[in-house]
Amino acid sequence: MKFQSKALTLNLLKNLKFNVPNLIYFNCSDFLKFEDKIINKINKNFRHKVAIRSSSFFEDKKNTSLAGEFESILNISSKNKKELSSAIHKVIRSMRKFKHKKNQVLVQDMVKNVKISGVIMSCDKETALPYYTINYDKSGDTTKVTSGQGINESFIYFNNPKEKPKNKNFLNLINLTTKLSRAFKNNKLDIEFAIDNKNRIHLLQARPLIIKTKRTFSLIQISESLEKLNKKIIKLRKRHHDLLGDDTAFGNMPDWNPAEMIGINPRPLAYSLYKELITDSVWSKNRKSLGFRDVTSNPLMKLFLGKPYIDMRVDFNSWIPSNLKSRTGEKLVNYYMKKLKSNLNNHDKIEFNIVFTCYTFSTEKKLRKIPNKYLSKKEIKDLSKNLKKITQLSINSLNKNLENVKILINKQKQVENSNMYSLDKIYWLVEDCKRYGTFSFASLARSAFIAVDLLNSLVENKIITTEDKNKFLSSIKTITTEMNNDLKKMTEKKFKVKYGHLRPNSYDINSKNYNEGFKSYFSKKDIIYKKTKSYEFSKNKLKKIYKELKNNKLDIKSKDLINFIIESIKAREYSKYVFTKSIDLVFKQIKILSKRLKLSVNDLSFVDINTLLNFYSNLDNSNIQDVLMPEIHKNKKNFLFNQNIKLPSIITNPKDVYYFREQNNESNFVTNQDIIAKNIFIKNFKKLNLKNKIICIESADPGHDFLFSKGIKGLITKFGGANSHMAIRCNELNIPAAIGVGEKKFNEIKDLSVLRLNCENKKIEKI
Repeated sequence: MKFQSKALTLNLLKNLKFNVPNLIYFNCSDFLKFEDKIINKINKNFRHKVAIRSSSFFEDKKNTSLAGEFESILNISSKNKKELSSAIHKVIRSMRKFKHKKNQVLVQDMVKNVKISGVIMSCDKETALPYYTINYDKSGDTTKVTSGQGINESFIYFNNPKEKPKNKNFLNLINLTTKLSRAFKNNKLDIEFAIDNKNRIHLLQARPLIIKTKRTFSLIQISESLEKLNKKIIKLRKRHHDLLGDDTAFGNMPDWNPAEMIGINPRPLAYSLYKELITDSVWSKNRKSLGFRDVTSNPLMKLFLGKPYIDMRVDFNSWIPSNLKSRTGEKLVNYYMKKLKSNLNNHDKIEFNIVFTCYTFSTEKKLRKIPNKYLSKKEIKDLSKNLKKITQLSINSLNKNLENVKILINKQKQVENSNMYSLDKIYWLVEDCKRYGTFSFASLARSAFIAVDLLNSLVENKIITTEDKNKFLSSIKTITTEMNNDLKKMTEKKFKVKYGHLRPNSYDINSKNYNEGFKSYFSKKDIIYKKTKSYEFSKNKLKKIYKELKNNKLDIKSKDLINFIIESIKAREYSKYVFTKSIDLVFKQIKILSKRLKLSVNDLSFVDINTLLNFYSNLDNSNIQDVLMPEIHKNKKNFLFNQNIKLPSIITNPKDVYYFREQNNESNFVTNQDIIAKNIFIKNFKKLNLKNKIICIESADPGHDFLFSKGIKGLITKFGGANSHMAIRCNELNIPAAIGVGEKKFNEIKDLSVLRLNCENKKIEKI
């Protein structure tokens, strides 16, 4: 069977006993000649509401598709001649641009009592691998199938004989697709469907899926890799002798959120550097120093087929206060895990919605919500007491960590100005960064989190308003505000000296820093000068804050608390600005090494940082090239292979490697503003006019701060949490934002020309 026009294809499928809604079709030219006759035919053949759809000669071709190009008008009364005529003429006009004598109009019965509608693709559009993707909507509104807007859930399944989906609707859709593949002798299909409340599938459209890339890896390789990962996850979920908790899960956004910082398919240098500087041991040593459980032998981050994930059992253990009894800690870890699994949308809001990491004015109220079957009243009281100690310790440790940041600045200068060989410099830059940079940053980031959490709890308890909070946060002058203003005042040369080490995607050596890419990132004529407005809480509100502090037995005065919030937020941003210079200096030395070894910088992005660090203390007869070249070759091959693999944002079950659902994330909205503006999806950083635009970007770290010099109106990111870098920045600059909208929603909106970003009502809408 061959694909023909939409109408002819559906008619053939109906004759083959596929469940296609009742239909008739006619040529556009015939309708213009015999309108009354055709309208009467529709009246006679249909009793209820109908869909009027295009069936263009140019749609659904083997190598091209005009899906969504033409009008489809739904829910038209089959007995209303005026409505029918108007709808048909509108559909015909939509095909005028692609005029052809074979263009048709298709009239079909509307499917009744729809409970699920959507689109299923029988393979991945980018790789042609047999990943079935079902994008679906449960609202019962089939208009969302045609438009593609509003479909808010996806089911992804790697087609293999060993694992079949348990959900009957999904399994039936996959079986339908298999039958259609046989009928068309084509396994690359794009199918529209509706499922009614009796679980009957109604076939609305079947067309070829246009695939422009060729598959480079065998299905056997993919299947074997997924099977190995399945077994690995089974092992990792078992009880662990050094950790509390019965089970674990893995997410790419919790805690140190690797998806935001290094991406979901990082190169080996970026991944290993992030791991070495933070997630191997620095993070846990720091957490231990703050009064939490010692988990220093447990790396936080795992790599599953090239994709970084946070081990949630390790993470939850790291938030157990060290003085809490192990029995209580065990119960608490299991409670956290159950809470996460009951709402996976919380995977990027762990510290806000699941774990207790500090004491605030809302803590007692939240602790009381823990069911008795998890913690007794005595255990809750003990947890509260320990959290209070941790909060007090964090408040008092600000200055010490800032001193370490100053030490790091001196260490950076010493190493950079020394006569050491590049490999030795790389070693010491990494070691100094861990000891004085990322360790101190982790403490300062914790202090800033506590500060913001305390501030939020003041709003929750109606001590201050949301407006008070937003005005206060936007009054804090951090290094970003300073940078934007320096851009206006400084010469290009001076600006590069001070900020030249920053780069978008801080751990990616292939990303140009501000010094190398100044012309791409900045334009003097577009600079927006940010004047920080001062803000002070009234005496009455300071009195209320003091009373709240006293009631909660927190040993700090109101003004000191306000000062702590200001200074901790500034310190976090400043320490990040400083330690990222160590990363830039490491990259500088790797680039020097690349010239000496006659290897490209791109080649060296496939080297594990530990391979370079080992050269410092391990000398043998091997040439450096002899060590690096096999590793580069192997890692490049693995990197290309791993990009074909699809995995969910959070893995809770070994079967998730074969099939999983992806829902729209609960985005983290910043400010309560409601704006409408043109939308721009940034793929690269060539000169762009971003003034008064809403910017869509996959993820954004400190190196993306140049965006705020462009006068942007709003920001939307695919990855990012409520406490991420960009959430903080947008709060500070009072820029409306939706941070971490998730892959599904991001792909829906990134290419739309105009958006409404309604932060107050937590909505993003097409205009």
